[in-house]
Amino acid sequence: MLRIRFAAALAVCAATAAGQYCPASTTTGLCSTPDEYVSNVQFGAINNASPCFIGYSDFTGTVPAETVVAGQSYPITVTVTNYFSTDRVTVWLDADGDQVFEAHEATNIPLIGTPPAGGVATYSGAVSVAEQCQAVTGTRLRVVLAWNIADPQPACGSIGYGEREDYLVDVLPGGFCLSASAGPNLTLGVTGGVPGAAYVMALTLNQGAFPNGWWYGLDIPVFELLTEVNAGFPFFGLLDANGAMVLSFPFPNLGVVVYGVATEYQAPSYTHSRSAPPLAFGI
Repeated sequence: MLRIRFAAALAVCAATAAGQYCPASTTTGLCSTPDEYVSNVQFGAINNASPCFIGYSDFTGTVPAETVVAGQSYPITVTVTNYFSTDRVTVWLDADGDQVFEAHEATNIPLIGTPPAGGVATYSGAVSVAEQCQAVTGTRLRVVLAWNIADPQPACGSIGYGEREDYLVDVLPGGFCLSASAGPNLTLGVTGGVPGAAYVMALTLNQGAFPNGWWYGLDIPVFELLTEVNAGFPFFGLLDANGAMVLSFPFPNLGVVVYGVATEYQAPSYTHSRSAPPLAFGI
């Protein structure tokens, strides 16, 4: 099937107002032609078949949310009916729930095989959820089908041919995370680490200063921190068999906000490290 077609895209990936995702529309496609559309989406418990609808379809009110864990990957299959050559599919997952589709939240889904023009095409791949330490409920998964546009297919604005569909996703915390609670004792915990890796826990009064200075409330240079680590400073140790640790000890109520950072040095060489996102808590 040969057809001369023109397509344009305006990719403005931002929230339009508080509580809203960016709008999406098409300018050219028609079901009567017939033009391509998304006929099925499979993502975990989501298995949604839908008839031809050119433009934008919102299934957040009719299809139950799928639950994913940050730091994991999940298979997804998108079926396209009335396939045209150079149709492409991108999936956008707003994992942090800020109602903005950011570049790192896009996954281009590859076409499987060589479907015939005007036939049914299958796109199959995996969506990776970035590590994060907060739970997010009711965020968006946007499936984008567009014709003759370079990847990633735009989440927002107008396209010529194609369809966009929205689904609900709940994201559970996952990855290397720091937790803290204050009461009679200060309790610090790390989860999601590499079993047996070394960790260093630092507290600071200066938000955003990690890793240079202001360690645990004092302006201590890194070399002095290392000296205290080597001497057995209590905020240093090895993660357990689950990649976790918990420290709890009496701490005075100072009425101030403290920022905590945990850094993991992976065994056996300790040459690679990663840090949990800074966490603010009162003491």
